[in-house]
Amino acid sequence: MVHLRLPQKGDILRLEPRLPPYNETKHLAVLLGDSFKEGIYTIRHRLGDGVESVVWLAECADDSKPRYVALKIFSAAATEYAINRPVIEALERARDSTSDSERSGIEELVSQGGDHIVRMLDEFVIPGPQGDHVCIVMELVGPQLHPFCMGEREPTVADMSVGMIINSVSQLAKALAFLHRQNIVHGDLQFHNIAFKLPFDAATTDITEILGEPEAILESRYTEDVEDDDCDEDSDDELAVEQQYEMSDLIRYREELLQDTPEVGPWYGPVYYVLAPSHKDWWPHLRSQAVTQVSLMDFSCSFFADPAELTKPEVQIRTPPGFAPPEAWKSSTVPDLFKPLYGTASDMWSFGCIVFTLLTREPLFDIVTIFGAPSWVLFYYGVAQTLGEQDRMPQWFLDMILTLPNSKLFESFLERYDTGDWEIKGTCAYFDGRMDERLEKMKKERIMEGWKEEHLDCLIEVINGTVKWDPKQRLTAEEVLHRLAENDLIGYREALADN
Repeated sequence: MVHLRLPQKGDILRLEPRLPPYNETKHLAVLLGDSFKEGIYTIRHRLGDGVESVVWLAECADDSKPRYVALKIFSAAATEYAINRPVIEALERARDSTSDSERSGIEELVSQGGDHIVRMLDEFVIPGPQGDHVCIVMELVGPQLHPFCMGEREPTVADMSVGMIINSVSQLAKALAFLHRQNIVHGDLQFHNIAFKLPFDAATTDITEILGEPEAILESRYTEDVEDDDCDEDSDDELAVEQQYEMSDLIRYREELLQDTPEVGPWYGPVYYVLAPSHKDWWPHLRSQAVTQVSLMDFSCSFFADPAELTKPEVQIRTPPGFAPPEAWKSSTVPDLFKPLYGTASDMWSFGCIVFTLLTREPLFDIVTIFGAPSWVLFYYGVAQTLGEQDRMPQWFLDMILTLPNSKLFESFLERYDTGDWEIKGTCAYFDGRMDERLEKMKKERIMEGWKEEHLDCLIEVINGTVKWDPKQRLTAEEVLHRLAENDLIGYREALADN
């Protein structure tokens, strides 16, 4: 069954983008109840989407695999780079090689990182009206951290317990240490690509009961009003619900709708758009765990950190501006200027920004965009202002910027670089104040909430050690693990009664 209803405010946060249309993006139109690979995988819900894929919850009829899995169906236009088999296969080989090994100390912590990277279980191809769609079957995980950490609707990061935050940090560090041991850079480290592990046994739990009946909006009802939604809450009397339809009726409706068209006509797409589960549905189960578990996922932007790989034009750090390191800037005139700086340390800058947000409940940088693109000049202003004299932009980095044809944009930057005066308006640092000042303020607030001072000092040291201009000076993931282990922040447990 699927629950068809009229759009409500806030739906845009749970819907896949409607535009551009499927006949341009070459996505596969999928309905709940569709089956693939000779009936092995049956679609039960939509979990999320990416630039070139949509991820679905599927029930699996293969006894050798979990009952519920995630199906990532790529568009027919997806490139081999987006699918990124070499990285996925390298991770699987590394995980298999460490599974039976006896290790201790830091080596054991690094090997445990493989357990915090989403596994690939199967791969097959779905023939579609616009071409073939690669489908990767993955281990099912819970909700992304993004709606909790970057959203404005409850529950938010402020509702996360001490243990949830500490374990999220330590397990992400393990995953990065494992990834970096294989010389792989994630390249898109952000809250969207970190997910809570399932807070229950999927083999004995009906996940559809946890998530509730899927909700959907008919294609004809998905209007510009939904896409322009300001996400304000509706009052209860404004909620409109349409009748429910049997799945067979919807499938028949789709067949009738498309029967007069060839494989792809002027309109091609889903009959209805399925809303992803609300993060509120997961919350009671996440809070019931003594030790929160998270996993790193989505390696479509990952690459090997070797010189030959970095020469490929498709290799780019695609982390969003608020979490992207300084070397991620891509100039249209000299696109490969900063590529020699790409490496596993690029992920560690993003890691530091993530830890900062988990602790302070606000992003370290709020990036100004111009016509939808980040203003990197203002980004560098903001980084310089936020880090202050504690970590000045290296002269060699500034020299690289000045080789650009549009380096005149940095004239005022140079004046402030020489004087150290960053107290200016219009920078990307929406939250005024240097990073060290904001961390000190956060420390006082968290101690009042019951955090241990030594734990906060350790995490502040991690942030200061990873958010640095010079990639060579940033802490590695293994060095972060050392510090966390020394301060008893690995496998942190808290009484369930305190949750």
